[in-house]
Amino acid sequence: SKLNELREGLLIGSGCADGEVFLEARSKEGQELTNVINFYDYVEVQPPECYIHLLQTGDFLNEEELEIVRWGRNAKGTKAKHADIVTYRFATSLECLLGYLYYDKKEERINEIMNFIFDNYENN
Repeated sequence: SKLNELREGLLIGSGCADGEVFLEARSKEGQELTNVINFYDYVEVQPPECYIHLLQTGDFLNEEELEIVRWGRNAKGTKAKHADIVTYRFATSLECLLGYLYYDKKEERINEIMNFIFDNYENN
């Protein structure tokens, strides 16, 4: 393609939820998705605080998951180095929830949450 011909010296990126990587991640996995990602020099991802409020509204999270989110958001710990404290706490809450689900071997629930985030982020 023309892009590949002219690629030298350029940085090629895929942006946010409207970018190819996010769109392809909904239908591809494994090596096929890795190939899509490897085409790009960078992938732009919004900070987690752009997503966590979607999870806290309505009844998507159960009480146990909401408790993990609250605990993660309010945990005292290291200071934010590259973000304001609100952004940092929301990011920490999503990381805690995903980590909790991962260690509890609830990979299907992680996929549900990520799909929920992708679906709702694209519609906002």
